[in-house]
Amino acid sequence: MSEDNDLDCKIYVEAAITKNEIVRIIAELLSASSDRYTLSTRFGEVDVRSNEDYDDIRSTEFPEGFLRFRYVIEMYPHRDSQFESRLAVRSLLGHLWSHNLPAVAACDYEDEL
Repeated sequence: MSEDNDLDCKIYVEAAITKNEIVRIIAELLSASSDRYTLSTRFGEVDVRSNEDYDDIRSTEFPEGFLRFRYVIEMYPHRDSQFESRLAVRSLLGHLWSHNLPAVAACDYEDEL
């Protein structure tokens, strides 16, 4: 993650696939290059992480089970690309859903998505 970018949004994803497959799905949508689990896009960087709080049982609880999903995608937009990053979050959610992957965004603007 670039030091001059601030965390803007987290997307929690539940998937019985590898982090490499998550990276491939994201790169496919965002036309991004990747360095292992970090993707570089025109609007900033995207990190795919294993969720330290992952819990297979608790991830099914409503309403906050998503906080226990297997993966967390962290969005770090360039300072001048906040709007484009927010559009990417919306597109990324739809793309993950189209792959039948449960995904929930946690950010200050989540209600606007």
